Amino acid sequence: MRDHDPDSSAAADAATVAAHWLARRLDAARWTERDEAEWRAWCDASIRNEEAFRHAEAALAEMSRPEAFPPGEIAAVLRHRRAAKRAHCVSLPRRFVPVIAGGLAALALVLMFAVKRATWTHEFSTAIAERREVELPDGSRVHLDALTRLACVFDSANRRVRLLSGRATFLVTPDAARPFEVLAANRSIRVVGTFFEVGLEPGGDTPLMQAGTVHVAVSKGIVSLRTVDAAGNITENLRLTAGKQVTWPADQLLPRLSILSEGSFATWRENRLRYRDEALAVIVRDLQRYFPGHIALADPSLAGLRVTGTLHSDDPAAACDLLRDILPVRVRHPDAMHIVIERDPARAPAAVP
Repeated sequence: MRDHDPDSSAAADAATVAAHWLARRLDAARWTERDEAEWRAWCDASIRNEEAFRHAEAALAEMSRPEAFPPGEIAAVLRHRRAAKRAHCVSLPRRFVPVIAGGLAALALVLMFAVKRATWTHEFSTAIAERREVELPDGSRVHLDALTRLACVFDSANRRVRLLSGRATFLVTPDAARPFEVLAANRSIRVVGTFFEVGLEPGGDTPLMQAGTVHVAVSKGIVSLRTVDAAGNITENLRLTAGKQVTWPADQLLPRLSILSEGSFATWRENRLRYRDEALAVIVRDLQRYFPGHIALADPSLAGLRVTGTLHSDDPAAACDLLRDILPVRVRHPDAMHIVIERDPARAPAAVP
């Protein structure tokens, strides 16, 4: 048996413990004040500990570069690691112990960090009358309207967001190597860097992933709008440039294309809902996002009445009352949680004989 070298063992132990502390500190959500105090106490206990932690930090900073650990190099390191283990089991000079231990600790950091950065997933959602702006890991910003839900999956090759309900604007950070894609029902909106809005209306009883009406409006840049079939196959349909918008039901081959009027892009972000010859059913659906109770059309035939104008979403009840000024309807408020829109016989147009 070889003699024990306290300095070599201490260095190896410090490198290993430093790797563990650094890995724990990367998980900010679980890092507590107690962890902070214990980590500082460990660093202060020995100059060797402090140096080991700084070396681990420097190694991680180097590894964080995108080109730092391509798959081929990781495979080579793994082969060396297995060889090092075999060498250590047979015979290893004492002077190599801290080197191997530090190398294995660094390797653990490489693999941990590679996994950590390989895939990032998160879901965001908003409640009734809630709007929220979030920043994604690539610096892109998403502004969610009320009652909106989306799921994000980012990895080294793709940036993908699935809009499950509601609507949102996306200000995308350019990255030619990783296109940004928004999936909504059976549509795919793919970009590199731009500013656009995507909305999704539910599709009734059809499965959510393939149903609904998708609305896309582009403020800046160009987006590629494509169809995704049930098998996941994608076919490119059209390119949408700045100042244009489309409404595209899932069961229709072609979208309805129109021009964005000045100042009409995503006005919901400013508590304004602007409509141009829009169906009353759509207006009620939009106002329902901001009203905790229920807004009902007493007569289904009212759904097709057309509305042009601007309503304010911060007071849905008052917005409903304004509909009386432009439509042959009256609005009742049975209680604070219910609004009923019904036909006004005194103002209804005469029936055509």
